[in-house]
Amino acid sequence: MTLWGTEVWGNGRLDLVDELVAPDYVRHGANGTGVVSPESYAKEIEAGRANGWQFTTHAAAIDGDFIWTRWWFGGHRPDREKATGKGIQIYRLENGKLAETWNMAEIPGDSWAD
Repeated sequence: MTLWGTEVWGNGRLDLVDELVAPDYVRHGANGTGVVSPESYAKEIEAGRANGWQFTTHAAAIDGDFIWTRWWFGGHRPDREKATGKGIQIYRLENGKLAETWNMAEIPGDSWAD
């Protein structure tokens, strides 16, 4: 997770996304379930970094092909409104790459899809 958190998100090493993310990365979260490619996810990360998004991991654990993290987020929304939040995220690895994630976050202004 050091490469993902520190190098990709923290230092903008988008060249590592293809190496770390499976071709069809399934994400389960507040707005439902979606699938992204490494290329589209790299574009999301780039846009987030342009809005000052920063993540701090407070705790993490690994069990086989699963990693869980407890994190804090800060930055700006696309409308430049300041946003902060916190959450717990579980990742499933497949062949050493991020293949699926479940994210439970509390970010003011966001809502859970019905």
